[in-house]
Amino acid sequence: MRTDKKYVLGISYGHHESAVCLTTEDGQWISLREECLSRVKGDYRFPVKSALYLIRSQGVGLSQIMGVCLHEKPLRTWLGHGFTQRLSPDHYRLKAQHLRSGNLSFETQAKSIFKVETKQVHYANHYVSHYLNAKAFSKSIGRHFCLVLDGYGEGASGALFSGDEISWRELWRFKVNQSFGLLYAALTDWAGYNGNADEHKVMALAAYGKPIHRDFIRKHVICGSGAAFEVNKHYFNYDDVTLAGYTTAFCEVFGEQNDRSIYSDISSSMSKIAADVIASFQAVIEECVSEIIEEILIDARPDTTLLLSGGLFLNVKLVSRITRANPKNRIIVPPSPGDAGSAIGAAHFLSAKFGWPFQPRADAFCGPKLEPLSDYPHLFECVQLQDSTAYMYDQLSSGNAVAVYQGFAECGPRSLGVRSLFAGLETAESVRNLNELTKKRERFRPIAPMLSEETLAAPVAVNGSDMMLSRWMGTLVHCDQIVGPSSSALGNIRHIDGSMRMQITSGREMKTAGTHISLRSIVDSGMTLGNTSLNIAGDPTVFTPLDLYTNLRRMGLGGVFADDVYYTVK
Repeated sequence: MRTDKKYVLGISYGHHESAVCLTTEDGQWISLREECLSRVKGDYRFPVKSALYLIRSQGVGLSQIMGVCLHEKPLRTWLGHGFTQRLSPDHYRLKAQHLRSGNLSFETQAKSIFKVETKQVHYANHYVSHYLNAKAFSKSIGRHFCLVLDGYGEGASGALFSGDEISWRELWRFKVNQSFGLLYAALTDWAGYNGNADEHKVMALAAYGKPIHRDFIRKHVICGSGAAFEVNKHYFNYDDVTLAGYTTAFCEVFGEQNDRSIYSDISSSMSKIAADVIASFQAVIEECVSEIIEEILIDARPDTTLLLSGGLFLNVKLVSRITRANPKNRIIVPPSPGDAGSAIGAAHFLSAKFGWPFQPRADAFCGPKLEPLSDYPHLFECVQLQDSTAYMYDQLSSGNAVAVYQGFAECGPRSLGVRSLFAGLETAESVRNLNELTKKRERFRPIAPMLSEETLAAPVAVNGSDMMLSRWMGTLVHCDQIVGPSSSALGNIRHIDGSMRMQITSGREMKTAGTHISLRSIVDSGMTLGNTSLNIAGDPTVFTPLDLYTNLRRMGLGGVFADDVYYTVK
């Protein structure tokens, strides 16, 4: 092991999910979210556990770390938002507390934990970090644009960049009162969920409603078109953090805040009212972002590459609309476009500052390799199966949920076969067992199908961008666009609007990720699987063997496919 090899750390924390990226002087890098080790969903604290895990697991000494870089300039963020006059006293008290508890203390923490000097502490621009995160998954892109839209950072809510292989330039910055990220968080809160963590649930609810409020929203709430739009402060509060993100005026038009319990009966009148509001805002956001992109590409070459980054682009319904509207353009969204991915962007920024290369990736398996369960005989017992592939097939065909834990961890929020729960799709019971009984999550949330590109007669009637993005974030397709799975399997997996968030994979990609040999055989055989993250609802996806053991016991699963064999839980 080389002890003279040099490294830098990119770090993101203080807002939503925190993460760290460890990068070598030759451009290789690895990333990990703090929630993987802390077991706190969406953990936003300084990622000390994940940073030390990467350093130790990669055999790196602290003396080899040449610098650490935060994903933003925290004082600019602190000063850039929340100082409007006549806000509540509690708001200003919280702003003052953030001076000590937020990422303004980054330098102090970095020096204490990593033993670096002041000159080794660096700061990237918030939106440059998002941009360089997208660029880290973009090989040979040449001239391009990058649109970043999120909640807020450094006094803004988004930015537009142009760039090439080695340089970039900021063209435009969106104001805080144009924040679609803050709007969607407020809408999520109004719907009865956690505004900073459950936006994906609200996106799923949109399919159950109709955009009946679309005209009102475009005229009174989200006013203007293209990049000149603004969100009407009469309906949303973007300033006072002690108050809800939606206002009394919002409730007078769209109804009072909901309780998530109403969605236990998704056909109820209360659920329908909420779903109609959500569907209306989803439709308007899609329209507005599409208008912005039209303005960006109007004078560009037809084959111009467009990168999309920032937390708003976790919304797969939005991304799918964009890719379909721009079939000639190469559209790239990184696997983790939100704050966690900004750690990758910060590491990319510091590498460029040092004159180091930064190798782009074509897959989402950018995390550490999962530990072998053979090292944990007190928790798991290896079972000598005559044919593990046949046993997995029988379990799936019988309607049972199958757990798989093997390979390199994904850097995004989606599980892609390394840390996954699977179900066969030929019976509705198997999907229901996975979703409601094993995962214990809301019944309105769909299960994503995993299909092999080698076994589909006509993979998907969409463009190349959708095919690429489906590998790490899924792409929305309608069932009539797919040839391969049986009609019964499609019927059991389709969402209420007829769509599926499909993951297309390949034998080569699964082998690169180090997934279980039995899973690769079954996917290659043409069996369509329902795929979701390996965790009980509300918990982060499992990472360590202890996490795995705890979640398997809580979900009532007696075994797991790992290390290319099968283990039972003790």
